[in-house]
Amino acid sequence: MPPVNKAVPEPSVATNGHPVTEAPLPPLNVKKGRKSHRAEPTTNGDDSAMEIDTNGIGHDRVSAPPTVKSPSSAGLADAEGDIDMDLAPAVELHHEKQETPIDTLTAGRSVGVQYVSAKVSDLSADTTILDVDVAREDHVTRSAWRPFDSSIFAAAGLSFCSLYKLAPSSTEKIYDSKDDGSWVTAVSWEPSGQKLALATYNDHRSSIQMYDSSGSVVDLLPTASGMINGLHWAPKGTHMVVCSSNNVSSELSLWDDSIKPEEFPSYQTIDAHVHDITWAGDNHVFASGLGSVWQCEIDSTLQMQIVNRYQSRESNTEWSYIRGVQTGSGPVAVAAASSACSLWIPTHDTLIEDAHRADITGIEIRPKHQDQDANTSTSFTFASASLDDTVKVWTFDVESKKITCLHTLFLSPGLPALALAFSPDGWAIAAASTDRLFVWNTDRGDEPIATWVCPADSATGNPERPVNGENGSGPVEVYRTIGWDTNGKKIAMGYGKKVITYFLNKNEKE
Repeated sequence: MPPVNKAVPEPSVATNGHPVTEAPLPPLNVKKGRKSHRAEPTTNGDDSAMEIDTNGIGHDRVSAPPTVKSPSSAGLADAEGDIDMDLAPAVELHHEKQETPIDTLTAGRSVGVQYVSAKVSDLSADTTILDVDVAREDHVTRSAWRPFDSSIFAAAGLSFCSLYKLAPSSTEKIYDSKDDGSWVTAVSWEPSGQKLALATYNDHRSSIQMYDSSGSVVDLLPTASGMINGLHWAPKGTHMVVCSSNNVSSELSLWDDSIKPEEFPSYQTIDAHVHDITWAGDNHVFASGLGSVWQCEIDSTLQMQIVNRYQSRESNTEWSYIRGVQTGSGPVAVAAASSACSLWIPTHDTLIEDAHRADITGIEIRPKHQDQDANTSTSFTFASASLDDTVKVWTFDVESKKITCLHTLFLSPGLPALALAFSPDGWAIAAASTDRLFVWNTDRGDEPIATWVCPADSATGNPERPVNGENGSGPVEVYRTIGWDTNGKKIAMGYGKKVITYFLNKNEKE
């Protein structure tokens, strides 16, 4: 396989739960016994939160709370359903009575059926396994549902991209390198679902093709120098940020698809390799790289300029992932350093070291309900996945700068969390491991509400070997993608040379 730039990440993508998917991560370098000197985690069963107050000091370093398993509620809860906690005394605890959330699934939004702990559902009966027609040693590294259409999704690897239609079943391969040396480096649906943008790289230049939902080419953008490692559509509108990099410097350009100029607009140059890019609202873009996060602002004339550069205390920290959100106090960015296991909110000078016990594999921000006003919100929820076999759910208050670990969701020993995604309404969170899928209710945490295990015959011929990210040995190549459809009823998971789609019926959501 040709070399892939180290931190051209996929969302929650990323593989990432929203329409944007990007170039794949490199092989995960699993370090044996990475945090073996740390104390074993204690059991934390209730939903009480652990708050870490930054006290307004720039770049405060805070060791994360002890890694804890999300236990079974059976036999541990008191009369109110709460479970005692036994945590290190250095961690300040704030016990607040948690009301049982009221949730249901109606067109992708939770509105009315009470949630109670129930038997874990097996998704096998509602699963469809699709074989990817790839003649070479390639596999699925990116996948994304078409927005507002639960019957079509795109799946891509380094050398191919295909559109899959589920009913009636059909496949349209829209790109195949045919071993000509070209690579697929980014795939992204336009927010309305009318177009799929596909970036390819060959002979030191990149090109972008636009396809409609039938797989026909509808537009060809100007070529660009260097490798395009990110296509990021704005949440609303017809413009997207195009990022190209040569490993030494990067260029960001704002493409307006409604104008279709003959060449890309003027670039914003960053003297570093950009690993990831995110929108925060409609007018702000954040980029992460070596030791820094850059903030760009877009004016009414769609001109983009860099307005801030946030530098982390350790200048050699690679900030592999970044996600943004608009709040009442302005745009906020959350960055994660994969190998350093750190989380950073640069816009609010908050740094959390040792957020996980092994490499972080992704972060995602929980979508807000339609009745929540982002312009007045003062807090938000996000999640991080790791090779330490856990997904952690966090909340951050932008006014007090307090970050709280709500849940530590445990997959199973030896099953690292390789990708994660929130449902579009934020009701559920899903995580993909080497050969399994887990789905939890975001508010409740606790045990998963649904699981799926890859059948033995589906794993046949898969070159990847399941490993424990914390205790296993490596390096190994492990790529997983996961994403929800717009209605929050279907999940697609890229697995080796297969794509598995699941339908979550109403029972899983009650």
